[in-house]
Amino acid sequence: MKTWSQIKLTYKQFLEERNLKQPNRRLSALHKIEECLRASYPSFFKGHALFTQVNKSEMKERYEHWKGRNINGAESQVINDFYKLADVSPAK
Repeated sequence: MKTWSQIKLTYKQFLEERNLKQPNRRLSALHKIEECLRASYPSFFKGHALFTQVNKSEMKERYEHWKGRNINGAESQVINDFYKLADVSPAK
């Protein structure tokens, strides 16, 4: 398992390697999602980010509720990528 800081650093490298046209869209989404996670799942920032304790679809629903509108494609992809980078099998 990885800490949030490790996942965030790995994610930035992951985006660079993918050579996306607009990586800043995902980085912007990452910052918004991080705000939500700090409010909704503060335990993610203490030790290991325990993505295994939260179902991916639950996280997306919680984010939409926090945001107050539908999740966009970049935000959805960032959350999907979290589960890949955290070395867990994503719950669907």
